[in-house]
Amino acid sequence: MRKLDFKLAANILLAIMALFELMHVLILVGIVPSSIVWGGRMDASGSSVVLLEGIAFVVMLLFMLIVAIKAGYIKAGKILKRIVDITVWVLFVYFLLNTVGNFASHSFVEQWVFSPVTIIMAVLTLRLAIER
Repeated sequence: MRKLDFKLAANILLAIMALFELMHVLILVGIVPSSIVWGGRMDASGSSVVLLEGIAFVVMLLFMLIVAIKAGYIKAGKILKRIVDITVWVLFVYFLLNTVGNFASHSFVEQWVFSPVTIIMAVLTLRLAIER
């Protein structure tokens, strides 16, 4: 079996994350319905959409920053690199748990679109995590 290239894994992961950022913005501006996220249980008329999608946007930016540091696109000192190395493992576990949550969702899109994507993200993050 051929090994997945580290930089390719990082680039694919960053691209997927960028697409999720776009999705969060489209939900915030009302182009994409909020019913496709948060388990299909979000009240589209409330301020909870703005709060939760805003948090999701910021968290995904943080994830992208972590991946960019791990990939070497952003230079960091030894201590920060060590923190990022540990955090990438946390991201791997997060994506695995998120996949379980997506499968349990009431939203068709989360079950059949986001679940496979988060599995892919978990595999890509695992590839980053095992890199020295």
